[in-house]
Amino acid sequence: MKIEKPLLSFHVKIIFVLVLFITASSYPQITFDANFESGNLKSVTILDSTNYLVTTNEDIGGRWFYFRINGVQNKFIKVTVSNSDVKRAVYSYDNKSFTRFSASESPATKTFQKTYEQDTVYVAYYIPYTLSFLRERIKQWSVSPYVKVDTLGYTLRSLPIHELTITDQAIPDSLKYHVWVHARTHPSETPSSWQFDGFIESIREIMS
Repeated sequence: MKIEKPLLSFHVKIIFVLVLFITASSYPQITFDANFESGNLKSVTILDSTNYLVTTNEDIGGRWFYFRINGVQNKFIKVTVSNSDVKRAVYSYDNKSFTRFSASESPATKTFQKTYEQDTVYVAYYIPYTLSFLRERIKQWSVSPYVKVDTLGYTLRSLPIHELTITDQAIPDSLKYHVWVHARTHPSETPSSWQFDGFIESIREIMS
């Protein structure tokens, strides 16, 4: 009897550990990262099984965030961005087409909550407008005979400051109005980038 009892207890412990391991493997852990262009995420604190507190790397105002969450399919989670003033953030399953969280999904400033349909979701302060996308757009615009691209100088990070001149060279400058449009001042103000993009497209359509 003294030999059988420890063996029985040992077998029970082994089965218990295996059951826990299988159960944990069946429910992947939710993870956050920002390892892509324009991504911004500093830390994530797990408050409980559904609540997460996110902090971003602050630039100007600290409002910009852009990160990816994995392992969320059919799961309800609530995220609070501690150092942002976002009212209703945007999300995307493919990192291309973004949708704004509804009012009920954004019950308070800095907060969004949702049960996601897919396993991976991208979340951002506003629809991202990356440097790579800007370079591609300038390349597309420069094909037009009405568009001239110049470099006025460089930023502290050695990035070019572009100037686009859109005009009909066949018409003398003395007969034209001169209009200056300035955009992309702060890194978190992607709305102005999209507005500028739409403005350029509208002018190109008028002149084509």
